[in-house]
Amino acid sequence: MPTSPVPTVDDTDVVTDPGYGVEDPGEKDAEPGTDEAGTDEPEEEPGPAAADVVLTWSGWDGASGQVQAGGYVTGVVEAGGTCTLTLRSGGQAVTGTAPAEPDASTTVCAVGVDGAGLGSGTWTAVLGYRSDAAAGSSDEREVEVP
Repeated sequence: MPTSPVPTVDDTDVVTDPGYGVEDPGEKDAEPGTDEAGTDEPEEEPGPAAADVVLTWSGWDGASGQVQAGGYVTGVVEAGGTCTLTLRSGGQAVTGTAPAEPDASTTVCAVGVDGAGLGSGTWTAVLGYRSDAAAGSSDEREVEVP
């Protein structure tokens, strides 16, 4: 009886059909930190928590020539944050910043914006707060600049 030659495999044989145990990268489930194609995505760092900022007072101070405003951040007691007063009128925005100060149960803000860059009329004031741990903005309040 004739014998069939036995197939042999040497080091030069290359399997190119991905159906032989080679996983198609487009078909695998994405691993954490990668997109669907398996490429690395930067992991998002958690941002600051939302903070409730209350604007308690604002107005023109003729002695200093500034719009001044103050308020507090509820539920946050920390040093190192920054308070920002933003004034807007007719497409113009002017800001001032000051360091926040911790109080017994809140973080306090008091900020002034120099009136030299402000035209007379009604401006909308918003008090903002930002730190590594918390960030937020107050409701708007109108301020009259003479």
